[in-house]
Amino acid sequence: MLMMYRRLMVQRKHGNVDAEGAVTVRIRGKGSRSYNVKFGDVVVSGKKPSRELVVQNVERSTEALERVGKKFVKPGVSLRFKSGVPSYYADENEPGVFFRYLDGKTQRGRLINGKFQIQP
Repeated sequence: MLMMYRRLMVQRKHGNVDAEGAVTVRIRGKGSRSYNVKFGDVVVSGKKPSRELVVQNVERSTEALERVGKKFVKPGVSLRFKSGVPSYYADENEPGVFFRYLDGKTQRGRLINGKFQIQP
């Protein structure tokens, strides 16, 4: 994928490949100062963003982090069950015993020769 990207950038004359194989991508814009940012083998050159743009992006990323942070602090895992697809759980008190949840029914059993067999 990276090699394809490199070839595409050079073919379109948006970048150059140096002796080490790193791709340099130029971003044209107003202003005489240019800055380089390196991501692995790719070097992106462009003008420094304005202070207002940086402040705006920090505010937006902070808001996004607050939204996602609420999901991370909520304990537990949410599982979605599909009709016809069984889910298995190990019995904490008895090794080798499993519970199978299938279409609203929970059954207790063991795996024998790779197949679930119901046990009373």
